[in-house]
Amino acid sequence: MSGFHQQSVLILGLNSQDGCYLAHALSLNGARVVGTVRSAKDSLARIQAAGLLDVEGISIEILDVAVGCENRLKELLRSRKFDAIYNFLGQSSVGNSFARAPETLLTNSWFVSQLIDVVSQIAPDARLYLASSSEIFGPGSKDKVFTEKSCFDARSPYAISKADVVWQARNARAQADIFASAGITCNHESPFRAGNFVIPKLISGLVERKEKGVDTPIELGCVNVVRDWSFAGDIINAIIRCMHHHEADDFIFASGVSSKLSDVVAIIAEILGWSIEWEIRGEEQLLIDSATGKSLLRGSTNPVRQFDALYVGVDPRHAQQTLNWNTQLTLTSLLEFLVDSARDVAEGRRPKLAPPSFQFYV
Repeated sequence: MSGFHQQSVLILGLNSQDGCYLAHALSLNGARVVGTVRSAKDSLARIQAAGLLDVEGISIEILDVAVGCENRLKELLRSRKFDAIYNFLGQSSVGNSFARAPETLLTNSWFVSQLIDVVSQIAPDARLYLASSSEIFGPGSKDKVFTEKSCFDARSPYAISKADVVWQARNARAQADIFASAGITCNHESPFRAGNFVIPKLISGLVERKEKGVDTPIELGCVNVVRDWSFAGDIINAIIRCMHHHEADDFIFASGVSSKLSDVVAIIAEILGWSIEWEIRGEEQLLIDSATGKSLLRGSTNPVRQFDALYVGVDPRHAQQTLNWNTQLTLTSLLEFLVDSARDVAEGRRPKLAPPSFQFYV
């Protein structure tokens, strides 16, 4: 990595999954981390669950900075010098973005415009990371894998807001001469991912049915969707590397391996020791326990929501080659770790941030 040093760092959205992992990685490497939450009433449950407040060697200062509070942001940047600023604030649910479109655009897009403006005025030497999403590309196929140069086809308020983030990063580099990199991420998982997302919902549900004998099937959407899944720690390592690179750019951070959700389900079932089979009944697709004949999961063969893409595949080679980065965990090793973590939670233990062999900040 370059000679750039992150001695003082601001993380906007500390209590996000990525904010927690980034704070952990940078703090262990000696950075002074200031993290923001939206208000004093904001839940710190994820931060506490990740153990960030009581890990030896980690010191994180937590401040309130509400979205839209420009004066508070200016005051913060005037009072301290930050080498790097990371933005993870925003509404992160595609489905919820339809019911909460104004809020989504406010927190995900308008706030980024405000942030860039304040940084250009007060902290033009700070490096800026802006989080985006592969949702900006819309539906793909095996023959249509997306790169950073692909056209956007955003189909939800969430996707529209995240497409705007990339355009704002590009404009900040070209017009304001700000070091602003946009990270376009696919699904990335950890034990601290919110439970309404598909992988945590799936794993916790199957662990409950295996360990506690719950006999009602998990209700899921389309099990034939194809996505790129990776470990949040791997993505954070890539984000850190992009901030150390000598030039800001747009980067796709992903494993580069697209998998069908039904195949992910089969891997989890195998880890848990189940013999399973799939049964299709019209539009329904059922996961059956071969030993008992019970339905473990009920999904659909086609996307339930009109805006859901069946296939999304990306090519992360630009990030891999430019940043000398790659993922450490395969899909199977990631799922094994998440299953172990779900068992820890079920038995009242704090889950680990990463598998023992995983290396942060590499």
